[in-house]
Amino acid sequence: MTIKKFITIFSVAICLISTSAFSQLDNQILSTELPINAKDTNKLLFSFNSLNFLRNTEYFGPIEFGKTMFGYSLNPKLVYYPNSFIRIDLGGIFRKDFGTSDFKIVAPTFSVKISKNGYSGIFGNFEGGMSHQFIEPLFNIDYAITKPLENGLQFKINKKRIFSDSWIDWQRMIYQGSPFKEEITAGTSNLFTILGADKKFKIAIPLQAIVHHFGGQIDTLRSTRISTLINLAAGLRFTILFSEGSFVKELRSDNYYVTYHDESNRKVEAYKDGYGIYLNLLMRTKYINLMASYWNGMEYIAPNGSQIFGSTNPIEPTLSTYKEPSRQLLFLRLFYEKKIYKGLNLEVRYEPFYEFNRKAVDFSYSIYLRYNLNVKLASIKNNYTE
Repeated sequence: MTIKKFITIFSVAICLISTSAFSQLDNQILSTELPINAKDTNKLLFSFNSLNFLRNTEYFGPIEFGKTMFGYSLNPKLVYYPNSFIRIDLGGIFRKDFGTSDFKIVAPTFSVKISKNGYSGIFGNFEGGMSHQFIEPLFNIDYAITKPLENGLQFKINKKRIFSDSWIDWQRMIYQGSPFKEEITAGTSNLFTILGADKKFKIAIPLQAIVHHFGGQIDTLRSTRISTLINLAAGLRFTILFSEGSFVKELRSDNYYVTYHDESNRKVEAYKDGYGIYLNLLMRTKYINLMASYWNGMEYIAPNGSQIFGSTNPIEPTLSTYKEPSRQLLFLRLFYEKKIYKGLNLEVRYEPFYEFNRKAVDFSYSIYLRYNLNVKLASIKNNYTE
């Protein structure tokens, strides 16, 4: 299929999308937020969060093979607010893939969040996934399904001109004599609005970084290399907001320069350093959201990024030595969002892309249905005294 035919089919697809209610394109349906409201002080709540998902990637290139994820994840929990700035969560998470009798994920969840004046800290299972607001070359969008739990510490700032999310996710613990390395991921995602915080035209600077580390000193693999891989991104965001009654609600341009660095003590990755340019143009309309994305990467590796952007295939054993130093991709994305009922939200995505090296078109489509429920169980006053 030629790129001309691809663009023609894409344009026809836009015309076939039905109309509906509109909500902001911000990956909110894949985010995990833990809000605190002063009115909930001394309340014990039952909270239920579910995500039904169908994500199908029809990828036929050697960098990432296509796959289908079809199922649901559940997160029931008890939530207690001892005062106006502390939240305590205790529950569990369960992921079930259709076509199998077993649960893919069964794990307890626990966290303590403290939040005041736009600053917050979480110890335990924190606000992960798309809540970090990372770009896909740094952070895999599939993690909302495959890695719904991030464990460790998180510190966030959410102000009018500053969004900052810094965290450390302790992914694998080791003990004395463990036959494997510890695995840690740490990251920071920041957005600084430098012009027009209260205006319809805004300019902001995004700065992002992720470090992925295999290490440790008490395991039995002391002769095995210590691995540290770093991805960085910096860019500019331009936003134009239109009046509420307009057909076009927002135009936004996000432009990033992305880098990869291998700081391991012994280099075994295919490349030591790499980089990429990631350009996005978003148009939010009254009915659907459209986005064009262009990626041009050179010798780029990202252990936590969406695999399709990389220059290697780290998953498929038969392609362990395969390398594609230069990669160019052009995405044309459609997003359809609808609030069905209070707490129940639907999102449908269609994302074809043209791969310049193969001169071929692949695509993915996704359906997400998110439900959130909060029910007050009791009012409990903490009478503890020192």
